[in-house]
Amino acid sequence: MTTEFFFVRHGETDTNRSGVLQGQHNTPLNANGVAQAEALAEYLRDFEFDVIYASDLLRASLTAEKIAGCGHENIPFIRTPDLREMDCGDLEGKHWTELREKYSDKVNVFYREVDTEFPNGESKKAFQQRVSNFLEKILEKHRGQKILLVSHGGVQQRIFYHIAGAVNESNLLPLAGNASLSTFLYSDNQNAWQLTSWNFREHLKNLPQHQTL
Repeated sequence: MTTEFFFVRHGETDTNRSGVLQGQHNTPLNANGVAQAEALAEYLRDFEFDVIYASDLLRASLTAEKIAGCGHENIPFIRTPDLREMDCGDLEGKHWTELREKYSDKVNVFYREVDTEFPNGESKKAFQQRVSNFLEKILEKHRGQKILLVSHGGVQQRIFYHIAGAVNESNLLPLAGNASLSTFLYSDNQNAWQLTSWNFREHLKNLPQHQTL
């Protein structure tokens, strides 16, 4: 038996575009982000899902709503704080230029597989545990089904770690664009996770795409 997972990163926000660290700030999609979510929803119209799980933060929930409203109105749609972005504490809402000046020891490892804890926020280790616990919980609940997850870039990196393993500290963690689609699965026959695709964005070819880094 195989359990299939489809992961969507939320559409673009003004905060993405302006280079501000969002974390768990509850920012909405901008106009381009709405268009990205709608394009993705149309692409996914004929896909079959058994359940949709979304971060309860606005940018992910709005993206998920667009998908659910495009041929998936009759399946369970569950918002959960387990899929929230990492809590970056005092660093949230600040521009990356400022963060590199004041918190260089923190942000220099932000995109690397190095544990760190943000002031009044979450540690990478705790973040990883939150995402891993969620994955294992819904795997047991939805064995053999097709599950859509709509969440954030940091959550996607934690999923990558859970299913594919650690990235060397000298290299950057993999990133995926706004409104991208990635897939992975769990095989009961192999008793193992497998990454099957990453950062698919063909549905966005006619829309602006912001590169986060």
